[in-house]
Amino acid sequence: MHVAKMQSDREYKKAFEESKTKYNLPKDMMDVTHAKNAQNVISDLGYKQRFHHYTMPPDAVSFALARNRNDLLSDILYKSDLEWIRGTGWFPGESMENEKCQRAKEILNERNYRQHPSTLKHSCPLDSMDMVLAKTNKQTMNEVGVFCEKLLSNIMSRFCRKSIPD
Repeated sequence: MHVAKMQSDREYKKAFEESKTKYNLPKDMMDVTHAKNAQNVISDLGYKQRFHHYTMPPDAVSFALARNRNDLLSDILYKSDLEWIRGTGWFPGESMENEKCQRAKEILNERNYRQHPSTLKHSCPLDSMDMVLAKTNKQTMNEVGVFCEKLLSNIMSRFCRKSIPD
């Protein structure tokens, strides 16, 4: 009895392992057919195969659309799309990435960054607002300084005369 139960368990597990990856769907289910068609369109399955020759008028809309799609997917149009670029040439030195790297190298250049201030060319216009303000402040400070000197010498002369006995 025990052996039969073990064999039954083993058969059950074997059948379960075989059937657990199987998934059954009806083939004509709407979602399934739609997904298959969408996948065929996305992957362009068989895009190099010619369409069947049906008897239809040459000005039919579906015929024109099919011909248009076939032309778009053909190798001739694909290769002729880049024909205008052929022969123009490209140098990697002129690429955007290379120019960006050169500009970054100029910015990070230690020799230009650490140059002495005396080597920099600097000039200040004499009629700029800052210069005019500096000149006015200098004159005012000179006048205040002269006034303070006179006042101080006047006070010192009075103080020194009174404190020193003759």
